[in-house]
Amino acid sequence: MLDSLCMCIVSTIKKILTVLSTGLTFCAMAATYYVDSGFQGESPSGESWFSAFPSLNSALEAASTNGGGQIWVRAGHYKPEGSSRDATFRIPENTALYGGFRGNETNLNQRIPRANRTVLSGDIGRIGSTTDNAYHVLTASGNTLIDGFIIQRGNANSIKENRFGGGLRVVPGSRNIQVLNAIFEKNGAESGGAVHLSGGELMLSNCTFYSNSADTGGAIASQGESSLKIIDSTFSSNFAPKPGGAVFVNEDGQVEIGNSSFLYNSTDDFGGAIAAVCSDASNIALTLSDCRFDQNSARNNGGALGFSGPFIPVVENCTFEKNFSPRGAGAIASHAGVRTVVLNAVFAKNRGSKGLENIGNDASSRIINSAGEARELLEEAARKLQLQDSEETVSEQDSEPEVRTLPDVYVHRGKDSPKIKLRSIVSEAPYTVLVLGDLTDDVFIQHYRFIEAAARDFYPQGIRFYYIYKYLRHPENNGYIKPFTLRARAQHTLVAKEQLGTAVPWLYDTMDNDTAYRLAGENGTGIFIFSGSGEEIFSGTLADHARLYEKLTELSSPVTEPFDIETLPEPTLEPVNIRESQLVPRVKVSMEDRLQPLEITPGQTRQPYFVKARVEGSEALLESGDGKLYLGFHIDPLFDVEWNNLGEPLKYQLKTPSGVVAPSINSAARVTVAATDTEPREFMLQARKLDLDKPLTLQVTYSVHRNKRNIEVTQNYLVYLQKDRFGGEVFGRQIPLVTPAESPSGESSTTRSSSAYRAMLRRYDIDRNGKLTADEVIGRLHTYFDRIDSNSDGAIDAEEYAEYQENRS
Repeated sequence: MLDSLCMCIVSTIKKILTVLSTGLTFCAMAATYYVDSGFQGESPSGESWFSAFPSLNSALEAASTNGGGQIWVRAGHYKPEGSSRDATFRIPENTALYGGFRGNETNLNQRIPRANRTVLSGDIGRIGSTTDNAYHVLTASGNTLIDGFIIQRGNANSIKENRFGGGLRVVPGSRNIQVLNAIFEKNGAESGGAVHLSGGELMLSNCTFYSNSADTGGAIASQGESSLKIIDSTFSSNFAPKPGGAVFVNEDGQVEIGNSSFLYNSTDDFGGAIAAVCSDASNIALTLSDCRFDQNSARNNGGALGFSGPFIPVVENCTFEKNFSPRGAGAIASHAGVRTVVLNAVFAKNRGSKGLENIGNDASSRIINSAGEARELLEEAARKLQLQDSEETVSEQDSEPEVRTLPDVYVHRGKDSPKIKLRSIVSEAPYTVLVLGDLTDDVFIQHYRFIEAAARDFYPQGIRFYYIYKYLRHPENNGYIKPFTLRARAQHTLVAKEQLGTAVPWLYDTMDNDTAYRLAGENGTGIFIFSGSGEEIFSGTLADHARLYEKLTELSSPVTEPFDIETLPEPTLEPVNIRESQLVPRVKVSMEDRLQPLEITPGQTRQPYFVKARVEGSEALLESGDGKLYLGFHIDPLFDVEWNNLGEPLKYQLKTPSGVVAPSINSAARVTVAATDTEPREFMLQARKLDLDKPLTLQVTYSVHRNKRNIEVTQNYLVYLQKDRFGGEVFGRQIPLVTPAESPSGESSTTRSSSAYRAMLRRYDIDRNGKLTADEVIGRLHTYFDRIDSNSDGAIDAEEYAEYQENRS
């Protein structure tokens, strides 16, 4: 048994080193083929968007005939051709398949996959029935790339190879398969509901696996001598009755999973999120780093992780929270000779058998949570590797974990500026601090002054600091709404610089939010230090400024006279501040509905989106097509407009391809107590029997007032019944309407104005002196400041603000 275990350790180290030192390469593509399901021209050649193939299969056949190439696929819904369940999108070798195009792009960087949904579906038979679906939506051979697709409804429930990989089946032995920016949802199989790998090489990056199922490996199964690498991905609500609710690894697999999240995955066996099993004659090289396991469950053992067999899994810098197993370890279970290395892990609120809330192992297995002991174990295995293979000694440096490097992402420096690689900015200094933030991020607003102070201390020593403006964390809070354009996001950075008084320069993310997500994922990390070569030196949360300061001191030298943070002004924005209702009641939201922000795509229009829609769906709606649908229409403060209540302020019409939504047509009532206002107009709808694969069409007509003129606009959206990863959260939407008692003396108007003035003070009064000065206010208050300040004392007091409210039109 000892010899077998040593052999397993030796092979494990060899495989880990191979995985970490080998990068995937992709050959240059010769030809580009274009696909547009809506193209109706004659004799399509696929050579451009103007002669695009209407069929993806035609493009794949052309690539196969000509030795590969790139295939650009316009947004739409595509199914393999034919009624046989053997129908599949078969990707030939040396082929790159790209989705997410609008249909007029000339460069890959112009596409926006999240906005231009490109769906590959295995639902080739009766709609809604899985019994006649294609066995595999995609089948891939060597040296292929799949980027920017939603892959759904494959059902590999037959025999032989047709029981593996409902979404993607990798042909056994295939090498250099890469899948990027993909969503796998509602696929099924006997093994590997979404993806199956056997004796091949696969890398997955920035992928989402949702609601897939299989007997083993609800989302992914890796078997045999396979190499599987997963980074920056999310696994949610996958299920397997046998081991591995989300991922199953068997025998000689090499698996590396980093910076990924596992949520709500479950199994009736062991390993709610991940299960790995090997026999005495085989082994597995498994490393998990910087991952989060939240609310996964296993009926038998290992609510999050289940390991079996004589191998050495490495779990580093991972968080386990609220995982559950009624018959064993709540988080990690090990048996049959497993030596599990667990370093820098966080456990919280996991539930298991008595005494096994977090970790459990049998008599032949043990947990190693000492870095020194783990190092000794690896060094011992390295010596045995030298004796066995007569190879050079594996140095201590070679056996260190892989260092994370800066992703290959882009940012913008200023308004209307072209995008620039973040790596080029980082290369300008020996060390660079990057901080993610936005105007609605309560944690950022609370702690950014520590970054300002640190920048003043360490900038003279050559360390550079940048804020990166990202997607809004709490849309609606502090009055800011999700921007639809780069120009609006750039304007947000200017407002942030002005209102927060920052000296640290601002960058801002691209509209696909690629930088923020690939840097931080969904784990709350907000601060990073990178070396000039792009090596990550530090990462942490915004509240972890003490550890940041310690690391900066280590990289440079101690600061003799640290900058006094108390000399910096307090932020003008409260950490979480949603506007109070004064004129229009907010909709009532029940926490039991678990509303989720939905993906929406605004239509093309010449007019700006003065009013922006926010759409949310209840958890029940996203699961079954029956549930609640929230519509919110919000004035964007960047445009300095208000509702025109002298006319009809807003009406909407919602069209559904199937099912019903009530009311599908509605309008917002006029507010008679004031001619104009900026409060949101909200509606809560009931939906029944909606098709989750087809978008709704929302048409909105509204009237706003600006500069003594009214503007009426009609605009359209596509609403997709799936969660928007970048939709943010909303706190405290249930703000009550202030309805003071009416009185002949006009008490209602006075009370209302007083409450509104207090709200303005909370938002804009920087020095907290109870008055609003010209340098504190924005919008109409700033434009008409001299007129509102009737006593010319340089400040707007409560009486002057009340008079302004009464007289404005």
